[in-house]
This record gives sequence, structure tokens and C-alpha cells, in this order.
Amino acid sequence: MTEPKTGWFQRLTGGLARTSRALTEQVASTFTRQPLDQARLDALEEMLIEADLGPKSAARITEAFAATRFGKAVDEAE
Repeated sequence: MTEPKTGWFQRLTGGLARTSRALTEQVASTFTRQPLDQARLDALEEMLIEADLGPKSAARITEAFAATRFGKAVDEAE
């Protein structure tokens, strides 16, 4: 039996879901149970740029994250 062909939108949705899961896992593994320092902020910014958010958006997100969480431990729920 052959599997039915998937449409363009289904392939796009599946690809975006995989990208989202991978980014979530990277961020969670980088930041859980350890205080936020400059090296971790730099890693976050790089991950966001690699996820095609662009350097300006990545910088804004990283700055906002640093303003509220720098030096504090972050748990997986956050």
C-alpha cells in the first residue's frame, strides 16, 4: 500500500512544527536550572537568529529576557 501524498501546506506545517520543537528543546536545555549569564544570553540570541527571527528581533527578545531574568535561575515552566 502506498501512503497518500501530502499537500504543500501539510508539509509546511509539519516542517514548522519540527523547527518549533527543536528550538524549544535547545532553549530549555540551555536555560533550565542555571542562573542566566552573558554567555547564555549570547547563546539565546544565536538560537533566535538561526530560527530566522533576524538580528534585530533576536536582540530585542534577548534584551527583554535579560532585563527580567539576568542572574536568576529559570525553571522549565518559564
